[in-house]
Amino acid sequence: MVRKTVSRTTSIRYKLKQAKLHGLPEETIIDLKKQLVTAMEEERSARFDPYSKLYKDTVLPILNRALENGFVGKAQFGLYRSAAFEYFKKVVGGSMTLGAWLEKWESQGLHPDVLNEIAEAIGKPKTPSA
Repeated sequence: MVRKTVSRTTSIRYKLKQAKLHGLPEETIIDLKKQLVTAMEEERSARFDPYSKLYKDTVLPILNRALENGFVGKAQFGLYRSAAFEYFKKVVGGSMTLGAWLEKWESQGLHPDVLNEIAEAIGKPKTPSA
């Protein structure tokens, strides 16, 4: 079963779709569009996405320090971001070991000290299930 996510914009998007479908006045449609834009801005400012918050608050400061020290190039930020998300989902979630995670990302050319610092900042891993 597909699980749908309900956000602040869900009901407004539905109303806008129905207004267009049933040919409601243009003023109503414009008003709904303004409500949608406001709701989207609120959602973004509230950092609705936990991965975005994890990256901006935890991983990015570590990467910026490593960039200043010459351990990381700016072009590698995307790889470190992917590594951090995988650590958060799989290692902390318990489906991958810390050693396997480190081995995978070190083979991609990422610096082991930076990876360990990211892992420590995110949190302790659970014991992986066999």
